[in-house]
Amino acid sequence: MKWDYDYCITGATGFVGSNIVDEILETEPEARILCLVRKSSDITYLHSRGVKTAVVDFSDPLTMEGPVSKSRYLLHLVGLTQARRDEMFRKVNRDLAEIMLSLYLKHRKTVKGYLFMSSLAVAGPRRASHADPCIRSGCRPVSRYGISKLEGESLLWPWLDDPSLHIVIVRPPAVYGPRDKDMKITFEWARRGIAPVIGWKPKKVTLIHARDLARFSLTALKSPPQKDPIFHVHGGEALTQMEIYREAAAAFGRRRLFTVHVPYWAALFVAWLNELCGKNKILNREKVREINEDWGYERNDFERMGLKPRYSLREGVSDTYRINNPCRG
Repeated sequence: MKWDYDYCITGATGFVGSNIVDEILETEPEARILCLVRKSSDITYLHSRGVKTAVVDFSDPLTMEGPVSKSRYLLHLVGLTQARRDEMFRKVNRDLAEIMLSLYLKHRKTVKGYLFMSSLAVAGPRRASHADPCIRSGCRPVSRYGISKLEGESLLWPWLDDPSLHIVIVRPPAVYGPRDKDMKITFEWARRGIAPVIGWKPKKVTLIHARDLARFSLTALKSPPQKDPIFHVHGGEALTQMEIYREAAAAFGRRRLFTVHVPYWAALFVAWLNELCGKNKILNREKVREINEDWGYERNDFERMGLKPRYSLREGVSDTYRINNPCRG
């Protein structure tokens, strides 16, 4: 069969989505990409890369059915991470996931693979040293975002063992890289030589560079279906808050950091004030609660695809800021 598009993508105007588009363009320059966008979406970057877009109504499957049915691969990358009301999380992370799944199932004979970008927030914090981040039962998300992503992802679970389908679910941890806004706040503190650490008991996390995530996701999508199609990938390092600041500072050439220990209760209070009055809603009480948990899962599925992460955190920060490396990425 001849497809009109090689990739049909939702969420391409976002941070992760735009990096996946970059990865496709650089590894498959002849690929035909169609990005489904809202009327209000900022498509400046996509058009600067020569990518075709189509305006759709994400609440109306009929507006998306044509592009989906004519595409070889379908990638659903949309994810709402911040919202004031629970219904907004549910509308984007659960209801839209249901719509995209229904479109894939309807056109399963022509669409050769479906990628659902999930989140480690679905599994919840690590409760034991060898806990599995790809569990289906026993998930314990600690944020409204994680709960809504679980509601969306779980819709796919009954179909994962169907041999006629090819569904790939990726649960990444915190993602950083070019055009990121969230993790960049942490890196900016390190750039100034300051390390605000919440709490006194070190908790570990893993991170992944957006291009490493993109490379893995596309490889998994184009590979034969796996027995266990839920994947967790990270950059290979489990780090504490302090270690993250040190690695980022080292990328900027800083050898010393001024550490500020912020009590957990104080961080919650500041986050509450920011929710009321601040412009940047990235700092909120749910985010502080997540920081106070252990997310250092050991499982890393890069090897399942015959891959290795290319970026350590220090290398990734250098790439994000193009430090002594203006042409990489």
